[in-house]
Amino acid sequence: MIAILQCISYFMTVLISTSFYITKYSMRCRILLYAIFCCICFSLGDVLGQLITPLFLLLGILITVFTTKNRILNVILFELGWFWFVISDYIVTIPMWIIGYPIVSIQSTAGLCTIYIILHCLVSLLPAALSSRRLRMYVYPELTEIPVKAQVLLCIDVSICCCIFVFNIIYGSFHDFEQGTIFFNGLIFTLYLCCSLIIFYLLYKTMHENKLLELDAARKENLLSYTNSLEEMYQNMRIFRHDYLNILSTMKCYIDTADMPALEHYFNEKILPASSSMTSQDFVIGKLALVKILELKSILYVKLVQSMQCGLKVSIELAEEISDISMDSLKLCNILGILLDNAIEASCDSSAHTLHIALITEEQGLLIHIENSSSPITVPIEQLYQPGYSRKHGSHSGIGLFQVRRIIEELPNVFLGTSYADGIFIQELEIQKSPHNVAIF
Repeated sequence: MIAILQCISYFMTVLISTSFYITKYSMRCRILLYAIFCCICFSLGDVLGQLITPLFLLLGILITVFTTKNRILNVILFELGWFWFVISDYIVTIPMWIIGYPIVSIQSTAGLCTIYIILHCLVSLLPAALSSRRLRMYVYPELTEIPVKAQVLLCIDVSICCCIFVFNIIYGSFHDFEQGTIFFNGLIFTLYLCCSLIIFYLLYKTMHENKLLELDAARKENLLSYTNSLEEMYQNMRIFRHDYLNILSTMKCYIDTADMPALEHYFNEKILPASSSMTSQDFVIGKLALVKILELKSILYVKLVQSMQCGLKVSIELAEEISDISMDSLKLCNILGILLDNAIEASCDSSAHTLHIALITEEQGLLIHIENSSSPITVPIEQLYQPGYSRKHGSHSGIGLFQVRRIIEELPNVFLGTSYADGIFIQELEIQKSPHNVAIF
């Protein structure tokens, strides 16, 4: 019976230590770690005692490094998960020791051990399960952007503290976990975990503020690019007007002399080639005149120009004037920037090279339809929104679509639909009017 309870305790150790990873840890890797840990404990536990703890940490760190992305951060989170497991252990064992049940009795009595494991599960697993999901949704996207050097320094700091805590645990086991040792270890562990959480919160807050500043700077850059383009278009219009007058003057000479063969030759050799070079790009860009919201117009303009420079076949559908949207401009620009960047890159990698954007006004709000050609997608659509997943090559973090979903989940009037069929990837962003029909733009 005691052996079964020990197996349950070992599984809890693995489950809690691996519950805070950037992406949800696979059960297969957890079972691997658990199986190795059990083998070590049952074969060497009687000989090594609490020396098993550093072996577990080392084993967990190695498996984390070889089986996960964002390795440095996941190692830190593995160690912090172990800290929480140890602290929750003290939260249970100290009250039991106060009422007359020391650790030695708990470990040797099946009934006490069962009560301990049940209490430990309630204290440790429930907070871990609730907090890990929220951390992945709201905190980890910013943490993944921490510079690698800062991640390494944090990892070294946490690892050193792990060594100190392991030493205290081993020292306490040699003295049968006396009262003073238990309280000292529990206090030190709790203080350190609180300090670590404060540090991570400050890092998250700093990264979040930096992200907002970057988005604001990108929006200003888009506006500047748009105004510069308007000036360039104005200059091109003046040049075209001058050339247009010259063309009319030349044609008038042929008409006055009634030289129709020469006029036909001039038209076929000069005017038609010039007109063929004037593609539909200006017509596409010109449709943005119906967009009266400068932030939206600028992000669309920049991405359309970028896609044209990549040689994509671009089309835009925009029939009615858009003057107000019930959504914050910064969040909308962030979402559209990610969706359009993904659409452009996917279209460039496909054979069709097409991109279509439609802004459709409806009674309930605005529908932004983004459709692009794409290479075959072999994974479920839902997986595209998981943090860490990316179809791009190279050092991409894979949090773009995850960040889009995180923003949309905070907006009750904004919905995103995704579909893929026959080489066409479609994203539809629906922005419904606010209850009082008040535009946030």
